Amino acid sequence: MKELFTYLPILLFLIIIYKLSNRELDRTLDITKASEEFLLKEKSKLEEQISVKSKKLKESRFQRMNELSRAAEFGRLNQGLFHDLMTPLSSIILHTEKLEKIPREDIEMINITLRKTADASQKMAQYIENIKTLIKDEQIKKECILYKEIKDIIGILGYRIRNEKVNINLNIPETYTLFEDQIKIRQVFLNIISNALDSYDGIDDNMNRRIDIKANLNNNKINVFIEDNGCGIKKENLDKIFEPFFSTKNNNRGIGIGLTTVKKIIEDDFSGKISVSSRENVGTSIRLELPYTIYRS
Repeated sequence: MKELFTYLPILLFLIIIYKLSNRELDRTLDITKASEEFLLKEKSKLEEQISVKSKKLKESRFQRMNELSRAAEFGRLNQGLFHDLMTPLSSIILHTEKLEKIPREDIEMINITLRKTADASQKMAQYIENIKTLIKDEQIKKECILYKEIKDIIGILGYRIRNEKVNINLNIPETYTLFEDQIKIRQVFLNIISNALDSYDGIDDNMNRRIDIKANLNNNKINVFIEDNGCGIKKENLDKIFEPFFSTKNNNRGIGIGLTTVKKIIEDDFSGKISVSSRENVGTSIRLELPYTIYRS
């Protein structure tokens, strides 16, 4: 009994220490749990911030690449633009000079000359308007007739097409329309058709050089096919053609960001698809799947 009274205080002390330890341990666990929850929240915020910054960085990078692509393509067009602007301008000057020599009583000849002058002026104004569309940066969606947009791009590339002796076959119904950014639509087809023209670099002039552009409608999607019979793309390069700055062309033919830009516009901006098939020394076919909007006349 005496021994019990001797060890009882020690036992009570140990029990108190145990309870205090458990209370401190529970408190520590609560603090740890709260700290973990706080760290998880901070981690989530940090990941979200990194994601937002990464997205902004990618967007900024693409915007810069897009500007470079447009500047490079416009630089390549300069010679042809000057030549095609001089043609209607020369016609205007010629007919204006002719007007001075026509007798005032010859009303019919005056009207014919004035009409030719007006036609040349209208052609020049339309050409300048098409160029302005390429270089401005409005980012406004509107209803665009696909046939007209491609036709205008073919007109802008007219000098190259004639100079490189390429036949363009355009077979697209005029009822196919897109509700998208007109500038981006034109940028897509300017790049693709320019690439098709580049495919004839170094190929015999006497061959039947052609670019076929056609479209059909399937499941409310416009499928556009742009095909050439140029040099084609090597099999080992097909998977690389959409990579930034990858190019198989000579240095004066591009900097390798055109198709990167095209893919970004088609997939991200238009929610469409793009695919390429090609055989070296046979030709290349590009297929675009674009959203269709009903034409309203």
